[in-house]
Amino acid sequence: MKQFVTLFLLFAIPALAQTASPPTAPVLSIEGGVTVAPPQPVPNSQYRGIPDPSNALGFDVRADYTASQVITGYQGTETLSCTGTAAQPCLIDASGATFDQLTISGEYVVLQGGTVNAPADDGPHLTVSCTNCVVRDAEVSGPGVDTGHSSAVRMNSFSVWIGGSIHGFGDNRVDAAEQDFHGMKVMADDVWVLEAEIYDNSGDSIQVGDASRGSASRVYIGGGYYHHNRENAVDIKDSHDIVVSGVHMEGFRPTSSSPGEALVVHDDAYDARIYDNVVRDSTLGMVASGKAGHIIDGNNIVALSKGIQIRNTQDITVTNNTITAPTPIDLQSGVSGTVQDQ
Repeated sequence: MKQFVTLFLLFAIPALAQTASPPTAPVLSIEGGVTVAPPQPVPNSQYRGIPDPSNALGFDVRADYTASQVITGYQGTETLSCTGTAAQPCLIDASGATFDQLTISGEYVVLQGGTVNAPADDGPHLTVSCTNCVVRDAEVSGPGVDTGHSSAVRMNSFSVWIGGSIHGFGDNRVDAAEQDFHGMKVMADDVWVLEAEIYDNSGDSIQVGDASRGSASRVYIGGGYYHHNRENAVDIKDSHDIVVSGVHMEGFRPTSSSPGEALVVHDDAYDARIYDNVVRDSTLGMVASGKAGHIIDGNNIVALSKGIQIRNTQDITVTNNTITAPTPIDLQSGVSGTVQDQ
């Protein structure tokens, strides 16, 4: 059982520390002798903190449906449009089709399968512009060259991505110039990304929000394997109520644009929930800053330098994490909340 100690940390310069002056940053209160029980899973979800998308979209996002359209062969650049209902979603079976670029439009649409072999150009290469829309088991594959930027996949509000893979966008070498080509960039609300494999990109597997161009909320990232990008597995910027739960993250090193963390929360983000993830073979496990209210609980982290780094954030909860690293918890200035001691 993890032990917690009561500490009062004064982040002051040495000259002030020798006087009776008050602290220049918030006091950190760490619970003594108490193991905080993790929150219970949301009903009907296998990932803690992630609600069932079927309830939000109004139909079973994993069910088998009779295909309304069957697409096969090479399609080039294509827009697939269909209009279903909650009682009868429109299934487009593209499991035998390949595309250069693909847009999905309409409402109550399920895209099953399909491969996008993207050219060396700016993204997005798969755009989900429909509402109440699900993409299942699609592959989006890039050319793996230093061309283009943005993101390979763009999601709309009330959309769900299940399974499949996104890979090979940009130059992900450690010594390459910054290119910032993400597997997926989410700038919408009420988006689910479940059980995907996203890797070998020059940016992040998933970036949520943007430091200067907008935010997102209620984005749920559950399960899957995010690995070996030039930057991060998950980067949460200027967004709120984001849940990352049960994801395996692996293979992150310092570059000119990233210190090598698997997951980072920053740029005025608040109320992120980081539950039950596994981090391996990364310089930094997780970095938490931003406004306030983050919870980092139940994660299993093996890091080469620091397990969880915390700075400039209020009312944070860091509990029940298993960390193997030279510095398990790197507690910096400007922090208040409940933090495990190792």
